[in-house]
Amino acid sequence: MAGEAYVANYSRGRLVLLGLASLGFVIGGLWMAGLFGEVPASRRLGPEMTQVVGWIAVLFFGLCGFVIVRQFMRGGVAFRIDASGIEHAQAVRQTFTWDEITRLQPVRMGNQPMVCYEVVQERIDQMTGIRAKLASANRSMTGCSFALAMSGTDAKMEEVVAALEQFAPDHLLVRK
Repeated sequence: MAGEAYVANYSRGRLVLLGLASLGFVIGGLWMAGLFGEVPASRRLGPEMTQVVGWIAVLFFGLCGFVIVRQFMRGGVAFRIDASGIEHAQAVRQTFTWDEITRLQPVRMGNQPMVCYEVVQERIDQMTGIRAKLASANRSMTGCSFALAMSGTDAKMEEVVAALEQFAPDHLLVRK
């Protein structure tokens, strides 16, 4: 398992694009909520429900925008794969050794490639606060507690999978 570590850095250009998309969805949510005039008419939703959906969009994409700005300001390493394991700093900085990781699986959520991974229950039980909430939310969306997302980074899925094939024990990588 010798070799140079694979390091994915935040891409400021991609983060700017993600930030602009997030801002667009916030503005769309404000429009749906009626802040720019009348609440838009919808055949499927009444005006009250359209407003609720608009405010949900504002909250969700506003939070996404906050995270994107934080990543833009922080910059640097998003995640690292090497002979000792995986370190990621996409939401909260965490490091897992290969002995703690129980499964790795490349997946796509919509059009977004990522590598989902699960860790031993003891590590999950030790997590508190935002780490525990993020792991639980991630598990409900992807089936794994953690994920290495390519969006907002300079990472390419093929390179990430190649790094996992190089460094991870063979039994961990699940291929579809």
